Amino acid sequence: MKLKIALFTLLTSISSISFAAEYKTLQTCVDNIEKDYPGQIMSMEVESENGVVSYEFDIDTNVNGTDFFIEIECDATTSQLSGFQLETHSEDSHFQAKAKISVTEAEKAAIDKYSGVIVAREYGFVSGKPFYSFDIYNQGKNMQTEITVDAQNGAIIGVEEELYQIGPNRTF
Repeated sequence: MKLKIALFTLLTSISSISFAAEYKTLQTCVDNIEKDYPGQIMSMEVESENGVVSYEFDIDTNVNGTDFFIEIECDATTSQLSGFQLETHSEDSHFQAKAKISVTEAEKAAIDKYSGVIVAREYGFVSGKPFYSFDIYNQGKNMQTEITVDAQNGAIIGVEEELYQIGPNRTF
């Protein structure tokens, strides 16, 4: 309920999209997530990637007695869910076995391309492949960007401008 109130507050501050349409889209995203992914929505970000605005939800869930954090994106225009990611921690043996580059190498690749200070980092899997994700804050631009780096080859595979966040950053 608190998240819904916070989301409502967020929506009243977004002026580029009509309030009624935006609330309906966001509510549809929340409804779809609650229907398809059991657990607790812990945070939500509004992001822009290649000009497409989406909501990114972090969900704390439990499968067969094991706790997981999953991340789901929802298109802010169509309410379509996508971008399922399983988040883990740096000590995860499965992650360590699959990652071919170190977190230090991945951080360097991200900072070399997008200057700023790393304020959060995540480790995870998408389609079974490991990745590192870094939230980089650029004070000069007063902007935070999420950079995703392939943990097998060091390539930057995602860049999202973070427009707004409700809930805490998690760093494992």
